[in-house]
Amino acid sequence: MAPAPSELIRRLLRASEERGVRMRLAGSAAVVLRCRGMAEVDRRWSNSIKDLDLVCDRRDAVGLQGVLDEFGYIQDARLLVATEGRRWTLSASDRTHWVDVFFDRLEFCHTLDLRNRLVIDSDTLTMADLLLSKLQYVAPRPQDIGQMLDIVGTHPTGECDGDRINTRRVAQVLCQSWGYWQTAQLNFRRMEQRLLTTETADRPPAMERLAALRDQIAGSPKSIRWQVRAVLGQGLRWYSEVEDTDVF
Repeated sequence: MAPAPSELIRRLLRASEERGVRMRLAGSAAVVLRCRGMAEVDRRWSNSIKDLDLVCDRRDAVGLQGVLDEFGYIQDARLLVATEGRRWTLSASDRTHWVDVFFDRLEFCHTLDLRNRLVIDSDTLTMADLLLSKLQYVAPRPQDIGQMLDIVGTHPTGECDGDRINTRRVAQVLCQSWGYWQTAQLNFRRMEQRLLTTETADRPPAMERLAALRDQIAGSPKSIRWQVRAVLGQGLRWYSEVEDTDVF
C-alpha cells in the first residue's frame, strides 16, 4: 500500500538530509504544509496539489538522483534534454504523481535565484521565497492567489526568516528587477481585491502585512537596471511567457 502523501514527503526529506543533499520542498505542497499543516496536504492531494516540487542545490544533483532512484521515480528523458538538465520531471513508479526538480533557481515568468537560500529553513523554502515563487506569475490561477493569501494571512512580516515573511528578502529581489516588481504589484492588487470581497479572520492581518510589504519595497533602493527598465514601462513585455501554468 502506498504511503500517505505527507508520509512520502517526510521520507523524501529525511532521506535527502541523511545523504547531505541540500533540497527543499516548494510549490503548492510547501505552502499548504507551512500554512495549514501536513494533514491538509493529504486532504488536498490530487485536487489542488497534483505533484511535488523540489528545489535542489546543483552541486547535490548526483546525491538527489540517488534518493529519487531509491524511491522508484522514473526520469522523463525528453524533458531532461529539452531543458538541458536545468529541470527534472520524474513520475512515481505507480504513476500516481509527478516530481519536478529545479536546480538553484525557479524560472517561470521571472527568475528567482535561490542559491544560498536552501539551507535557511528546514524542509521547505523560506516563507519569503514561497511568496516570491507565487508572485512571479503574470496570470496566476485562482489557487495561486489563494496560496499567496494563505502565506500573508498565517505568517507575520519581519526582517528575518523562520516563521516570518522576510520583507527585506522580498524587497531585495523585487528591487533588482522592474519586471518582477511590476508583476508583484499586479498580484498585490489581486490579493487586496479578493480580501475586500471576503470576510475571514485572516483578512485584517493579511491587509496589514501586504501594506508592510509594499512599504518595505517602496522604501528600498532600486538597482540601476531596475531604474532603466522602469523608463520603458509596460510598452515592452516585461516577463517570460510560460507554457504550462499547472507545473508549479
